Amino acid sequence: MASAIGADLRSVGVHQGLAPVLDVVRDARWGRVEETAGEDPYLVGTITTAYVEGLQSAGVVATLKHLVGYSASRAGRNLAPVSMGTRERADVMLPPFEMAVRAGARSVMHAYTDTDGVPSAADESLLTGLLRDDWGFEGTVVADYFGIGFLHLLHGVAGTWGEAATAALTAGVDVEPPTVKAYGEPLLEAVRSGAVDEVLVDRALRRVLTQKAELGLLDPDYDPTPPVLRGRGDAQPAGAVDLDGPVNRALAREVAERSVVLLRNAGVLPLRRRGAVPRRLAVVGPNADTVDALLGCYSFPLHVGVQHPDVPVGIEPAHAAAGAAGRAARGRGDDGAGHRGRRRRDRRHRGGGAGGRGRRRRRGRARRPVGAVRAGHQRRGLRRSRSRAAGRAAAACSTRSWRPAPRSWSCCSRADRTAWAPRPPRRPPSWRRSCPARRGPVPSPAC
Repeated sequence: MASAIGADLRSVGVHQGLAPVLDVVRDARWGRVEETAGEDPYLVGTITTAYVEGLQSAGVVATLKHLVGYSASRAGRNLAPVSMGTRERADVMLPPFEMAVRAGARSVMHAYTDTDGVPSAADESLLTGLLRDDWGFEGTVVADYFGIGFLHLLHGVAGTWGEAATAALTAGVDVEPPTVKAYGEPLLEAVRSGAVDEVLVDRALRRVLTQKAELGLLDPDYDPTPPVLRGRGDAQPAGAVDLDGPVNRALAREVAERSVVLLRNAGVLPLRRRGAVPRRLAVVGPNADTVDALLGCYSFPLHVGVQHPDVPVGIEPAHAAAGAAGRAARGRGDDGAGHRGRRRRDRRHRGGGAGGRGRRRRRGRARRPVGAVRAGHQRRGLRRSRSRAAGRAAAACSTRSWRPAPRSWSCCSRADRTAWAPRPPRRPPSWRRSCPARRGPVPSPAC
């Protein structure tokens, strides 16, 4: 897969890919979970190392990101500080990067975050001491977009743009994408004033030019025209480059089929009753029929396609045909196949958490996702699910979020990770009523 991606990138003139993501993620609230390879350091390192080898086999520089701890930000908030000790950092976050570096990765991107108050973009012990001196990395270190400026605007460790450039260059950041801001006039002024030694500028320049020479970009006969467009003349018709041909489609299908993981329902989902399985499974919730919710934030339709609304997404939603069948079923009063619905064989699994209607629970309390407070659209969905037609079908929540409301979190987690717990009791626990230390947060040992 990575080899095919690299070949396509190289054919259109791209020499460096900002991938793969090596962040080990263990907090599903983080907004870039779908970009990662998992929660196990060895698994992440194995998958991403193979990706690096495939991408670079096509002549494209792979960029490891984000060094380091980006996925461990507090409360899963993007750009938030990282509270992590040196041992956890070394055991969990760093192994995938070390594996990929020792496999020959040629570029690394620093993280936006700071660990223990030290931003990665200004951490010389990380970008030079560990990365280069200990691991032997010889490629280029690039900033995450506007990451150098964040030393001044976000972290507040630099009072000016010049100080931000000085801190990043000293730490070992060689390139400032996507635009030159700190490494432009502010850096020139810092060099002229003597705040930055020219040796640091020469060091970064040498690394960048060395990589360009290795890619052939400095050869006398270098032609900047992308290989796929050479020989076509000056006028390039729209659609001259096809990156979604039959070969790529077949490869994408194979990857998708081989990546499917089947799970066994060992009673977690209330889909069986007296050994019977419901005839239909209704999916309800704010993202039940939203195709975009199935795609990652950086997928082509969401990241680029939104700027080209006339280009089809390429994914056909199945809810259109299902909706037509459902309307016909409601007209007949059956389940769409001519069979009258049987309540004893049907079950609902609603977005707010309550089980089938009429099912009694201890003390009359229903179950719901931890910390869930039903949003308006979910309440409306539940009311619809209680209708006669939905009562004859099983229903599964498709919020794809640990918490129900913001759409911006729609890609933060997966529905199969939803945790279920009883609603907090309305009365204090027995130990609080009887324990002398009942006003404390936890019971005392004497209780």
